[in-house]
Amino acid sequence: MKLNTKENIISQYGTFLCMMVIVLMPIWLSFMMIFFHRNGYAYDYNYVFSLVIFITLIPMPFIFGEKFIFHFVKPKNSNKTLWFALLFLALFLVWATISVFFAVNKSLALFDFSGRGEGLLMYFAYACILLGAMGIKSEKLRDILLKSTLGVGLYFCLFTVLDHYAFRWGETFVSWPFTAPWSNPNHSGYFLTIIAGISSITYLFHPEKFTRIYAIVVFFLISVVTCLNDAFGSQLSIFILMIFVLIVTLVRDKKLWHKLLILFGIYICTVLIGHLLEKYTLGHKETILGNFVHFFQDIFKIASDAESEEAQLAGTNRWGLWMECFRNMRDKPLFGIGINCQKVVNPTLEASRPHNELLQFASTMGIPAGLFYLTALILLLITAFKQLRHISPITISFITAAVGYFINSLFGVSLPYTFCFYMIFLGLSISGLKLKKDTTSIELTDNLIKKDADLQKYIQEHDETDAKMIETTKNTQIDSEL
Repeated sequence: MKLNTKENIISQYGTFLCMMVIVLMPIWLSFMMIFFHRNGYAYDYNYVFSLVIFITLIPMPFIFGEKFIFHFVKPKNSNKTLWFALLFLALFLVWATISVFFAVNKSLALFDFSGRGEGLLMYFAYACILLGAMGIKSEKLRDILLKSTLGVGLYFCLFTVLDHYAFRWGETFVSWPFTAPWSNPNHSGYFLTIIAGISSITYLFHPEKFTRIYAIVVFFLISVVTCLNDAFGSQLSIFILMIFVLIVTLVRDKKLWHKLLILFGIYICTVLIGHLLEKYTLGHKETILGNFVHFFQDIFKIASDAESEEAQLAGTNRWGLWMECFRNMRDKPLFGIGINCQKVVNPTLEASRPHNELLQFASTMGIPAGLFYLTALILLLITAFKQLRHISPITISFITAAVGYFINSLFGVSLPYTFCFYMIFLGLSISGLKLKKDTTSIELTDNLIKKDADLQKYIQEHDETDAKMIETTKNTQIDSEL
């Protein structure tokens, strides 16, 4: 079944403005911190945010008279991979809803505690954001969102560097350098990884020269600030993301190898610059290079004995939290322990989240929820690679941003003011993919075959006519000679 809409300009721009408000969130959170001397995330803005999303994205198309028409699409013409991806995302939300009835603490599962506010209701808000982003089809509006995101990335880099070396708002109000207005380096790490994905692909593929230069400058600054931010999850995520960018470029256009070399050269230079700045201006004992060394040492500890005390502390204690998830999945595999109920089940845990979103979903909502979520993302990625040669550079940028978030999510926690960015770029990625098979080339081939057949028939008919004319001429000549 396909949803056809009669485009409504007011509705389109209304949804676009909602997306823009979220994209610009780091700027207005920083203003709140500077002028009100408070960390904006600490307020119960989560509920206000979700309420605004519900009010604007759901009724708006109906309020402004956008017409919806449902009709069946022939299976042979539908993009089954993309349709199944959307189906599994819907099943994930349905399963999350069912899991609340089996939660250890239903209040936490529905609402979470006020300082975070990521219960089931927030997941419905996420779904609204995803649908809203999917509805933005205009390449002009999508390009504005892309460039605005790059602008916010540039703002964040300049703000955080100026803040640390001049004002120290971050250390005062969120207790961390190089992360304000985000309340934690892991949280800002999500944003850094997203911007790294968008800026790298924009530099490689965007048709405008100025935008490409703008993007590579942002990529340079983001890579340096990621080192100074000192959250290894984002450092490792960008490293893996660079491999993804390499694969995408080779599949899309191998002729861009020289740009790819420049991009990787800049990345290596920024790692070295970041290492030196960490060591000589921040006094860090462990820099980004040391973090990678410890990462491989942690892998060796886990491979040697996953149950050992040393292994439990691997990845800044993440392995112990992940093992707790596996135990919860073993004990309650079908519907999990309940959203946000980790601390209720085991009060001795160091953190209330396992710092791995996939394990978090599977252990709190049930293994099926985790499988639905992972399957949907795999199918979306398969669809993207199938269409990689034909989709726009803007869409590839959004896909890379979403991939960057997912990679980082394997080492971090989901939070309203980070997950909403993910939903925007995932939705924009889907809206840039083709939901229906492109039959243009098939029709063109059929037309060529038909024309060729008509031409052959025409030649054959004229050959027969010419043969008859020649035979008639010969007979006439013979008769005249006789």
